[in-house]
Amino acid sequence: MILNLPLLRFQTHQLQESLVFHDGEKNYAVAVKRHARAKRLTLRVEPAQQILLTVPLRCSKKRMFAFLEESRTWLIKQLIKTPRALPFKNGAIVPLRGLPHIIMHHADTPRGMVHAREGEIHVYGDAKHLARRLTDFFKKEAKKDFEEAVARHATKIGARVKRIQLRDPRTRWGSCSEEGILCFSWRIIFAPPFVLDYLAAHEVAHLRVMDHSPRFWKLTEKICPHTPQGRSWLKDHGNALLAIGEET
Repeated sequence: MILNLPLLRFQTHQLQESLVFHDGEKNYAVAVKRHARAKRLTLRVEPAQQILLTVPLRCSKKRMFAFLEESRTWLIKQLIKTPRALPFKNGAIVPLRGLPHIIMHHADTPRGMVHAREGEIHVYGDAKHLARRLTDFFKKEAKKDFEEAVARHATKIGARVKRIQLRDPRTRWGSCSEEGILCFSWRIIFAPPFVLDYLAAHEVAHLRVMDHSPRFWKLTEKICPHTPQGRSWLKDHGNALLAIGEET
């Protein structure tokens, strides 16, 4: 059953449309994106079970709901295999460098302090800041690990790195500019260390070879022998990393 309940919410100074999809047990928000060049309706299920419906500019709500109904079987299958959101909250278990850690919130001082030890991540201060402080903590840890790994791999091939940046991309784990700026997803800190090490080597190798030719992969495996294992891990488990810290 599709619930015909169009909703409107204000986002980035524009009215953002959304619909509601019901799979028989749970309601899912469906974000609607009207695109000037869209010729047909398309559906995409992103990490954390976020549903995006792209439609032509003048598509009616009736047609959208009909399309959702037509796509019901496919959509439910995609939702089943897509990782659910894992919000940062007290008692949640999240990975840090591939190992499970339980989040433990403390309302007392010292405010803003976050530290990890023996499978626990302790967060101090007001609960409303818990998610932000954890995100900052993970970014800091990721930056530290990437700086070490990048420096080590760059030294092997005599490459110069101009700067390292951390972002939260949804379609790639890293990038390398011609100017020597390496950009990585901070979410790799959730993965086992060999994955971060491979990704650092991958982008460092691009400082010598900008494409993904056999020459590039040969260089990457030379400086990082566990390249095949790192690539395989990201292919099999990467989507789960994008759901960590997302709200339900």
